[in-house]
Amino acid sequence: MPTPITSPPTPGVLAALPFAAAVVGPDEAPAAANDAWHKLDAEAPLSAEVWRGIRSVLRGEADDFVHVVPTDGGGGGADCERFEARPFADESGVAKVLVTRRPMPGTDPDAPRADDLLQTRAALREVHELFERFTANTSTIFRVIRWDQKRITYLSPAYEDVFGHPVQEVYDDPSRWVDGVHPEDRGRVVAELARAHERSLDRTYRIVRGDGEVRTIRDRTFPVAEASGPAQTVLGLAEDVTDRVRVEAEVLRSEERYRAAAEGGLDAFFLLDAVRDDRGEIVDFVFTDLNQNAARMVSRERDGVIGQRLCELLPINREPRFFGEYKRVVDTGERLSREFPINAQEMGIQANWMEQLVVPIGDGIAISARDVTQRKRVEQELQRQREENQTILDAIPAFVFYKDTENRILRVNRAVCEAQGLPLDQIEGRHSAELFPDDAEDYHRDDLAVIRSGKPKLGYVERAVFDGEEHWIRTDKVPLYGEDDEPQGVIAVCTDVTELLQTTQKLEESERRFRGLFDRVPVSVWEQDLSRVVDWLDGLKRDGVDDLGRYLEEHPEGHDHAVAITDVRSVNQATFDLMGAKDAAELIESMKHGHVGPPPEPLLLKLQTIWDGGTSAEMETYCYTVSGQKIYVLFRFEVPEIDGRPDYSRAIVALTDISENRRRLFVQAQVTQAERERLALSHELHDTLAQQLTGMNMLAESLRRRLASRRVDEAEARVGELAEMIHDANSEVRRLISGLSPETIAPHELETALESLAERTQLVHGLPVSFRCPRSPSELDEETANHLLFIAQEATHNAAKHARASAIEIALIDDLRGLRLVVSDDGVGLPDAKANPDIRPDQPGSGLGLGIMRYRADAVGGTLSLLTNEPRGTRVVCQLPADRVPDAAEEPRFDDSDGRPRHD
Repeated sequence: MPTPITSPPTPGVLAALPFAAAVVGPDEAPAAANDAWHKLDAEAPLSAEVWRGIRSVLRGEADDFVHVVPTDGGGGGADCERFEARPFADESGVAKVLVTRRPMPGTDPDAPRADDLLQTRAALREVHELFERFTANTSTIFRVIRWDQKRITYLSPAYEDVFGHPVQEVYDDPSRWVDGVHPEDRGRVVAELARAHERSLDRTYRIVRGDGEVRTIRDRTFPVAEASGPAQTVLGLAEDVTDRVRVEAEVLRSEERYRAAAEGGLDAFFLLDAVRDDRGEIVDFVFTDLNQNAARMVSRERDGVIGQRLCELLPINREPRFFGEYKRVVDTGERLSREFPINAQEMGIQANWMEQLVVPIGDGIAISARDVTQRKRVEQELQRQREENQTILDAIPAFVFYKDTENRILRVNRAVCEAQGLPLDQIEGRHSAELFPDDAEDYHRDDLAVIRSGKPKLGYVERAVFDGEEHWIRTDKVPLYGEDDEPQGVIAVCTDVTELLQTTQKLEESERRFRGLFDRVPVSVWEQDLSRVVDWLDGLKRDGVDDLGRYLEEHPEGHDHAVAITDVRSVNQATFDLMGAKDAAELIESMKHGHVGPPPEPLLLKLQTIWDGGTSAEMETYCYTVSGQKIYVLFRFEVPEIDGRPDYSRAIVALTDISENRRRLFVQAQVTQAERERLALSHELHDTLAQQLTGMNMLAESLRRRLASRRVDEAEARVGELAEMIHDANSEVRRLISGLSPETIAPHELETALESLAERTQLVHGLPVSFRCPRSPSELDEETANHLLFIAQEATHNAAKHARASAIEIALIDDLRGLRLVVSDDGVGLPDAKANPDIRPDQPGSGLGLGIMRYRADAVGGTLSLLTNEPRGTRVVCQLPADRVPDAAEEPRFDDSDGRPRHD
């Protein structure tokens, strides 16, 4: 039951109370209140039920009022609030009520407990009693301190009797107040005194009197609230409690049971005596005392518990884990401390988890118990979260450390345990120096630097040696701070990146090799990023476009857009060579102005390939170089695949110059057409002119015989000449037919065929034609032999017909330089031959014959050159390559002495 108030609470006393308090008068309005009351009343005004209780006390209908209500956190963070109303009469005899609001135990560990509140009320009563009797008690020192002036304005005479110093000395120098304080307590007293104007203080300290006696002083100070502002006057009461302290110590020593309860220090406290049978066996326990928290824990009034038997009142205690353990404590004298779950709601026990301390007291026990249900729930949730976090940490393929600011290891993951060869409980909680003696100091220095900076330190790689093997470790460190912004530690994630670095080095080396090959490949290669093109095409599909070709016909601007969003990653050197650009800048500038690049067809092919999901395509097309030259190319488009999916970020476009191939095909077509025409001409000559000449020859012979029969001598001679001429003409036609449709020769017949060519040319054109072959050629195939024969025929014909040569030489030379066919003459020569010794058949001034000879030389892997003889004439040289060292080749040349070929 609340203790009645014997004296009115002053404003200073209200301000000093550690909880909300107010004085309510007959008009039911607060006549005075402290700051805590005003704050709570603004947040949560009193309920109607509380006001009804206050009115009942004011009207004398009830001696007091106590009410406890749950709270949603407004009661100082506690689970509930306790309201008390206690009556008193002021100086005029008017009945008033002191109303208090106190948070009860719960989620706020600082909330005052009921026993704390009882102590506060007891202290408050004692303060009133001291104020009432200090004038009559000479051993009590009363002092008044004016705080704003830092001086003592009043000190009662008892000071001199207790401290042994004249009062006037303290008035003159207030610091003398603490001169008599024991040296071991002086610093604390001075520090506490400095806060005396802020709140009430109650402290005990020792003094040393002049005669050396040590006395104990209880000193209490109370700031007096002032309307104008903060308290400036401090009232103080000091009392010599040496004898009382000595007596209280003796009383405490004699009250063993209560000291045991104090030792337990838990919220609920029970005292029980053993109940024994006739044989002295403990059969039960009887409650002899308990506090209010204990009564609430068992949902009963205190008076209804005292005297009851434990197992009858709470049958759950019959279980061996309770009654058996309590007997063991009494029998062995050993205390019991434990936590356990309990399910006894039907018996009124208000706890699901209980923390318990049982100690022996005489022939009984003292039980201190606390409801730890909420804490166990929090612990279980924390344990669940810890296990989840540990699962996540263990899944990380790296070393994870959580260290505090003192370099202690608080958490690690499984990878660390496996690397250290230790279980988790032998790593967590240890200092880094125990596991890493050589590096712990450096680690800690780096950790503190990260914490001070407040910023993560990411991605730095260090060398480490594990089991004699070199490793490279990447470390990421993140600082951690508490809610008060105080540093808690650092999380370090250490990843073994040895394989990654090795792989990266291999990739870089592979990339370097690729770039080397990329730049050396003799084909123009463009590496393109088509990611934006793919996104654009996907957007067209989402917009309902189903035919890309028709869309681009209707929207020609789409071509330009596709070009604009194509990103060229790189090109190789062959691209500059093909396009005639000296560097990338010139190439890009030409592309901007449309001077370089293929027609729209290859772009459409590339877009259509991507549209259809393809990865490769090719076509023959053309493009223009920087100088505007049109070249024919084979356009190839390739998209690499990664894990079975096309990687459009590194698509390849290759342009192969096929202009020479097209020229070769053109020349081949010309050769084929020429051979076809020559064959047709030979057939025509055979079927017409040859037949006509044969008929004329037969007629001439018949005429000669008739004239001879008539003895016309002159006519016979003339007709004979005519028949001879017709015969010669017929032979020449037959020879032409044979030249127009020559027979294919075998490889070993090349030498004989060339010799016959020389004789026939000399016969037809009437000029000396020689043939020279120092050594018969070896390893010659049929195709090569026939192409060399045709080249010799064409070159000899050109020399005899166009060069106006007086002598021709045909040479077939096989030496260390390879096999060479040389046709040399002393004619007028070719104007371009000296300036262009390796004249190409597609150059201006080169005729069909030169093109055919060049084609035949290329067909057998050789080269054709036109060289100038000195002092006049031309050499046509067809060189077949050989992997041999060149020597002094013997080739025919001409001097100007007799115009005949000579050998240098």
